[in-house]
Amino acid sequence: MCMMKGKEYTFFSIIIGVFYISLLYLDCFSKKSMETYQLKYWIIWMLFLETTFSLWGKEYPYLWKNWLWKLRFAVILADFYFLFTPYNAAGIGGYIVVQMIYREGLMIQQHKEREYKKNLLVIEFATIMVLTGIGIFYGNYAIYILGAFYGWILFQNLKIVWKSYFEGKTNVLYIALSLTFLALCDTSIFLNFIWNKELISNLIWCFYVPSQLLLAKYE
Repeated sequence: MCMMKGKEYTFFSIIIGVFYISLLYLDCFSKKSMETYQLKYWIIWMLFLETTFSLWGKEYPYLWKNWLWKLRFAVILADFYFLFTPYNAAGIGGYIVVQMIYREGLMIQQHKEREYKKNLLVIEFATIMVLTGIGIFYGNYAIYILGAFYGWILFQNLKIVWKSYFEGKTNVLYIALSLTFLALCDTSIFLNFIWNKELISNLIWCFYVPSQLLLAKYE
């Protein structure tokens, strides 16, 4: 997969950045109490649509087999559960699949396991259906188990990707940075759960947006 050109990436980053900074201003300084999470969700949709049209423009034949497109789709689904439903456990289940797709992208960048790519779509789809289903129907019991498993797989991905980078596989750098920002985002979510401070709450999206924007480099 070729990377987005520098000018295109810079322009797209500026658009996302200005939009997010505007929302952050409303969160921090607006006198009127506003819920901006719905508008923030549009950032995820903008990234998904940008990836979709970018791959179409490059005549990619099967979008649903592309690891980045699958990751964007899984993120949209997982964030929907977090932002618009009470089923946080289902959102965690969705992000477990997001981590599976990160691993797939890493393997592709390392030129490994290409023969398994056709089967991964079915496995990932089945997994996200099972895990989100568990999250919806057994959330009170499963949320801590799913959360612990998600933390474990995120840690494993971070360890593998940074090891790969320092071994000379420089083409995995943006995946490594993306996962690192995502880990900082998840840490902020955990701290916000404990202390529920406005500053920590704002840090969640400050880390999350770059984690997703960095992946646009792989389009």
